Amino acid sequence: MKFLVVTPDDTLATLIRDVVVKRGHEPLRVPTADAACAILEAEPPAGVLLDISLPGMSGLDFLQLPVVQNAGAPTVVISGLITDVQAREALRLGAIDSVSEPACLELVHEVLAYLEVRAGQTESADPSVDRRRSPRPAIALPIRVVESKGFAWQGISVNLSTFGVRVRPHAPVTPGASVRLQFTLPGDDMPLFVLAQFVRTEGAEHVYRFINLTRTEFQRLHDLVQRLKTD
Repeated sequence: MKFLVVTPDDTLATLIRDVVVKRGHEPLRVPTADAACAILEAEPPAGVLLDISLPGMSGLDFLQLPVVQNAGAPTVVISGLITDVQAREALRLGAIDSVSEPACLELVHEVLAYLEVRAGQTESADPSVDRRRSPRPAIALPIRVVESKGFAWQGISVNLSTFGVRVRPHAPVTPGASVRLQFTLPGDDMPLFVLAQFVRTEGAEHVYRFINLTRTEFQRLHDLVQRLKTD
């Protein structure tokens, strides 16, 4: 598969290129949004790995272009400078994930594996289709959900992955678009405070996608998921 890497940062480009090649794919690196548009018009790649900080047109502006939306290539924003607000906006504009810790190679490998699955699937207009970046083992954890305007509610997790979590609230609630999730992992005294985007409601449960995980947050979640998978 060919993956388009859009970044002016040579260090970031090399890091992503090495992961793409190691997984047996071909990276196409360009430094600007304009150059990326030319490739999308000629031959849409299997996926796009996009830096937010581009010279001229920004990564967020790039996501809004008709040529990008028409190409239909799944896009992950990978940038060490991305803010929580930018991450939420990127998802709203059609990116399927955002990564703020590109130096975490394990995270980049997992994101690329997720892109491989997305690229190999027939895209569906049904927003309920679940394309997971990693397995979601069943686990029940008390979770506090803080909505963007400060309203908070309590629930319990149904399953958990490094990609997101499914939460069953203790009482009926109408979820907002973006939240902060607070929960403590088994055997860990320090709670996690994770930014997340609401994906959908299924029955009495709400599905959230984690946004902009730090390397430490990702590693703590990854370690737990791996333990649960082997139990």
